[in-house]
This record gives sequence, structure tokens and C-alpha cells, in this order.
Amino acid sequence: GRGGGRGGGRGRGRAAPVRGGAVRRGGGELPRRAAERDEPDRPVPALCVPRRGRRGGAAHSLPGLRRGAGGALLRRRPAQHRHRPPRGPRPRAPPAPGLPLPQNMAAASRGSHQEIVLVAGSYEGQLVGFSIAASSLGSSAAAPAAATPLFAFKAHDGCIRAAAAAADHLVTGSTDNTLGVYNLRKRRAHGSLLQEGGGGAVSALSFYGGTHLLSGGGDGDVCIWRTSDWECLLRMKGHSAPIEALAVHPSGRLALSVCAGRKLRLWNLQTGKCNYTSALPQPTRVLLWTPRGDAYVTAAGSALRLHALGGDAAPVEMLHERPPAAAAFASEDVLASGGASGAIELWDAGSGERLSQAGAAHASRI
Repeated sequence: GRGGGRGGGRGRGRAAPVRGGAVRRGGGELPRRAAERDEPDRPVPALCVPRRGRRGGAAHSLPGLRRGAGGALLRRRPAQHRHRPPRGPRPRAPPAPGLPLPQNMAAASRGSHQEIVLVAGSYEGQLVGFSIAASSLGSSAAAPAAATPLFAFKAHDGCIRAAAAAADHLVTGSTDNTLGVYNLRKRRAHGSLLQEGGGGAVSALSFYGGTHLLSGGGDGDVCIWRTSDWECLLRMKGHSAPIEALAVHPSGRLALSVCAGRKLRLWNLQTGKCNYTSALPQPTRVLLWTPRGDAYVTAAGSALRLHALGGDAAPVEMLHERPPAAAAFASEDVLASGGASGAIELWDAGSGERLSQAGAAHASRI
């Protein structure tokens, strides 16, 4: 085992493979035994993987081994034909607690024109949903539409202050600082969202299509959420008071927000910056764009005001007997409103003229 090393010094040499079936050890050559030369190559044990030589020489190619990633030698395994049983239908997960699967689930999933889902939240944090057949709405003006209960459960620990729906998504906002996310088509609860830092009570929600959601609350920030993975993409800061209402432009490029400090802000959603700020006579929770996106509506006292974009024209006022608390566009030119009187009124948005009034639609305020 001792031989002359480099420079003639003593040392233990390392074995290096050479041609001709010999092993050089310490500068000398020792021939292999005849039995080793005559024996055929035997399978190499799993742990006997040859290493590279001292000077980077390639290791021998041995039977039963192959080269893997990074130059490692791996044992070749004989081909095995594994029997895989045929795949059956995947088991269907049960619905989430509190969201029972209705009997008319198949009809609801075939098309949105066959079913209208009405959702409401309460001060106690209860969330209720009803299914209304679209065919029953136009049957008779006097007869109420047939509503089938879908679900009723406690969704939040606090009061539900906002609810919004788009595509299959339903989102609720509460004073417990969380957003509840649900799938209306599957009748399942996805979970709760809490913005970074805790946020505040969520009081305003507004969808753009079914891809993005805007939320605002007690901290004065406007958050943009992506509905594919419910990630908060951006937080827009600017309000110094809790946000009362949000409205996304039909193009998805702009958004309006109103806070309790009577400040109206116009946001550029492409840059995340505020482009316009205005002071309102008083706080309001009525804020919406026209279907064409050329004007927006706010409430001031006992009137609804329609403000046109890109001009200095005076806003169109729609005077009510009592302060309005809710408004929605029935068509491009017809606006429906309701308030403390319990009546539903229809207005011509262009001229501000009252078209009709359904007195005593509710016994209390809308």
C-alpha cells in the first residue's frame, strides 16, 4: 500500500483506472488477477457508485447504471408494467355548513335567466338568500313574486354593512373588519378576507365584472382585490374618514369614493392615484355611475343630483319629499330611488322629472 508519491516522498496513493485492465497505485502498475480478467461484469451493488478520478477523469460506464441530472449515476430499473385501475367519478364534496344545496340547483346552474338570487344581510350578522324565478316577475304587478329560501346562517360576528355580487361571487362586508366570500352557484363559503394591518369596518363594496372587487371601510383605504385568488393588489390611501360608498366606472378605469368627511375622490385605477377631489354638502351613501358612464349620481339632503363629466353645467336635481337612501338605474335613462318615506319613485335622469311613484311600497324606510 505504500509507494513513491510525487517528488519521491512516502504516502498512500489512490487507485486510478487505466487502460488494459490494470490498476496504477503509487506510480506502479499491478496486473489484475486472471480470475478477474476472465470473469464477466457482475452487477454493481447499489452503494458501489464509482467516483470521479482525482484529476476530473470520467468514471467508468458500468452496466445497470445511467447518468442522471448533475452528472450523478443512477441505477437503471427494468421496465415494469403497472396495472392502474380505471378512474371513476370524483367524489363530490359536501356543501359548506350553513349553505345547503337547494333542490333547484340544476336549474340555477343552467342559466342566470332562469333564476334570480336575492341576498340580504342584517344587523345581527345574518345572511339570507332567496331564489326568485324570472318568469314570475312579469306575471302580475299586484301578486308578489314567488321566492324560495336558499340559505340563512350567521355569516359575521358584527353588523353586515355591505353586500355585492357578480358572476358566481358574493362578498359581504361587516363591522368585524372582515369580508365574507361565497360562491353562489355552488352554494359554498370560500372563507374570510382581512386586509393587512387589520383594516376597519367594511362599509362599501363594488365589483368590476367578475374579475376585481373594490372595498372600503373605516380606515379610509380603498383596496383592490383580484377574484381569481383573492389577493389584495393595491391599497389606495387618501381619505381621512371612513368610506361610505364606492362606485366603479363601467370601463373599469375609474372609481369614485365618498367618505364620512364629505370628500368625493375620483381614482385612476390604472395608476392608483387620485385625479380629482371635491367637497360635498353633506355625507352620503348614494353613489353610482350612469350606465353610459358619462355622469354620476349623489344624494344631497332631499334631492338626488346627477353630475355630468367634462363640463361646468349645473347638476340635474331630483327632489324628494324625504331624504333618499338608495338608488339604482332601471335603464339607461330611468333612475329608481327609495328612502325614508318607504315609496319607490322612478325618475327621468336626463331632465329630473318624476315618472311614477309606488306609494307605500314598504311600511318603513328603504
